[in-house]
Amino acid sequence: MKESLSHSKGVKALVLVFALAMATLGALNFAAQWNAKPVTDGVKWIFLPGVVISDLVAQDSAGAIAGIQKGDQLVAINFHKIRIPQDVGAFTAREMEAGRPLQYDLVRGSESFVALVVPKARTNSFYFYLASVGFIILAIGVFAFLKSHSRSFALHFFFLCLAFFGAYVFSFTRKLDTLDWIFFWGDEVFLLLLPPLFLHFAFYFPGQRQWISRDRLFLLYLPSVIFITAR
Repeated sequence: MKESLSHSKGVKALVLVFALAMATLGALNFAAQWNAKPVTDGVKWIFLPGVVISDLVAQDSAGAIAGIQKGDQLVAINFHKIRIPQDVGAFTAREMEAGRPLQYDLVRGSESFVALVVPKARTNSFYFYLASVGFIILAIGVFAFLKSHSRSFALHFFFLCLAFFGAYVFSFTRKLDTLDWIFFWGDEVFLLLLPPLFLHFAFYFPGQRQWISRDRLFLLYLPSVIFITAR
């Protein structure tokens, strides 16, 4: 009976290798954030069909000082065409230096104008707090998996902890190189998988209550799959 309930050594080894791989990626992300010297214009840029629009301009930010307002359309930075909001992050990570002005070509209503934005350094100390919590949660998930004799509970709890870990630890630095894109999509995927994983866990913990039949469990994850695909 004990053998049928506990995980085989092969399954445990696979889970440990996978957890180690995620922890390694998380450590690389932590190091990348630690070594990054990010600067920002203080503007939240969003994508509308065919244009990039300022959705929020932080008070006293570089963008606000330069005269950027909510609803302004960003056309180019230093004559480099901006097509999606990620272009801003990629360009600023490569070109921005604190105190060095950049030329923003903008459109407000029917008028075009130029703003000289002097980026400011930004702090990301909250990330390091969340990342530290994420590593602790992953360790708890691995420990619970190794000690539990319930297959379904242990594996599900591990994946739930893994989702918390990914959502807390993965965060792109705006360099958008190959590794940074991995951090970006890791954050996106784990963040969208976290709600259905938690809901699924709540339906079946602490006992086997049939809140939803097993053949319909995929419905819990369907919205997240749709959002991930759309993203």
